[in-house]
Amino acid sequence: MGAPPGPHRENWRAPPPPHRENWRSGALFVAHRSEYTRYSSLARRPYRENRVSRAPPRPHRENWPGELGHSRCSRDFIHRLKLWNAREFARAIGRGEAAARRHLDLVVGAFVVRTLPPWFENLKKRQVRSPKIYVRDSGLLHTLLDIPSLQTLSGHPKIGASFEGFAIEQILSTLSLREAYMWGTHGGAELDLLVFCNARRYGFEIQYTDAPRTTRSMRIAISDLGLERLFVVHPGEDCYLLDDAIEALPVRCIPALSRRPEFAAG
Repeated sequence: MGAPPGPHRENWRAPPPPHRENWRSGALFVAHRSEYTRYSSLARRPYRENRVSRAPPRPHRENWPGELGHSRCSRDFIHRLKLWNAREFARAIGRGEAAARRHLDLVVGAFVVRTLPPWFENLKKRQVRSPKIYVRDSGLLHTLLDIPSLQTLSGHPKIGASFEGFAIEQILSTLSLREAYMWGTHGGAELDLLVFCNARRYGFEIQYTDAPRTTRSMRIAISDLGLERLFVVHPGEDCYLLDDAIEALPVRCIPALSRRPEFAAG
């Protein structure tokens, strides 16, 4: 599948800085993100000097993900997005699991990475206990992955994870939600995003496809979690019902969620 149509695709590839409404030039995108990574590293230096005193020795500290450089450690971190596995990341950087968790805590505290904690429902099922992680700025993610254009992005193996992170960040920003969760069972059922609004539960499943469809996993999530509605976010143009409780929602329509009655402030 190619890049999604519409102006939102540029905001996914390279989210514009607050003071710029349009940011479409590939050359400007690369220059801005490269400068951003350098500035972010410098701006957080006092933070790191205060917080990293118990971090690994300098050779490892120079390569940890918080530096936002094109290091092997950063790439290992990026390629382990989705469900967090401290053991795997610790093996990748040659350190212990405690150091891996410290690295995660630091980049989360610097607002570079967001973690979605797992939701535990009172079920007689084994449920996933690992949080889901992703880079909050999709443009920064693409810079770390050396993705300079939409054409390159459309053929990249991480395009699905990138689109999922972008969509989730837009949803949480639009609805101004402080609490959000992921959910999954060891039987294979899962939900990308679970939110609570006006004492009701809503689910979001992210699909990078032209033709979103319902799955058995969605129906299990609706039943087990008691969802009022499940939205399938996709990169297309049309919004339509897939089922009585399942709605296909284009990513371009996410800003309109805040105007819907079910998400209105109570």
